[in-house]
Amino acid sequence: IMVKNGDMFVTSMASVRSDRANISQGYRIAENQAKTDLSNAIKTEIKTNFVDAQEGIQGDQFRTEFLSIEKSEIAFSGLTPANRYWEKVLVSNADGDKDIEYRFYARMKIKESDFKKQMQNFLNGNKGLSAEFGKRVTETVNEFTMEHTAD
Repeated sequence: IMVKNGDMFVTSMASVRSDRANISQGYRIAENQAKTDLSNAIKTEIKTNFVDAQEGIQGDQFRTEFLSIEKSEIAFSGLTPANRYWEKVLVSNADGDKDIEYRFYARMKIKESDFKKQMQNFLNGNKGLSAEFGKRVTETVNEFTMEHTAD
């Protein structure tokens, strides 16, 4: 994941056996994997910050709110292909036999502002989150994009 010039990029790869190779399907799998990777990356960041922030917190309110976020699906619209390519690779299986595999790569792009807006909409749609917890998640999203900004 990288942020550059106001755009956020996420790259993913999918492997397909040669007997099942279909270029459009391979790209679709790689693109869907990129969406999943971005969603998982932000959830991991929220989880990491939650665990760090848990020290010294009284009660289970933050734990309940965190579980609400963790179980939710974060779906990003506007994540579009920036670049994609495929390659044909000779690989060895467990028996040492050679086989051909197709690898599909997708570099997906979303405007950083759209990403942040969608995260805010996600938080607003998660009923029962306190303003304090929402603020912490928003700060985490901002830190996440800053950490992934290219120089």
